[in-house]
Amino acid sequence: MSASGSRDALAVGKEPSRKVPWSRAVKESRSAFTVAITSAFAFSTAILTAIIPIAVPLLLASHLSGAGLIAALAVSTTIVDTSPFSTNGALVLSNARGVDTRRFYRQVIGYTGGIVALGPVVAWGALVLPWS
Repeated sequence: MSASGSRDALAVGKEPSRKVPWSRAVKESRSAFTVAITSAFAFSTAILTAIIPIAVPLLLASHLSGAGLIAALAVSTTIVDTSPFSTNGALVLSNARGVDTRRFYRQVIGYTGGIVALGPVVAWGALVLPWS
């Protein structure tokens, strides 16, 4: 099967396989993790504009849903905006009043770690896998 696998199957009149093996889905979801981790330390909009052109080869080499992949990448970049290392997270921390700042910082770090670990998996599972 070539890089345009599903297009080749359609060309000869066969229905392309819609199932994505779990191991392949995990490999393909690495881009969502990369985006989430990178966005935790940067401005989400800038990361999104940089990652969409990088996703094009992944889309061309697979039968993934283009809209689903871009949506999953967008979710992965923006869900980590409360990270204390990103612009929005730094603003949240600097404007916290009446709380123990060390404890609040640890809570935000914990939330960011959890959302970076789980967010891309949920986004990929909800937005890419059902349509691929």
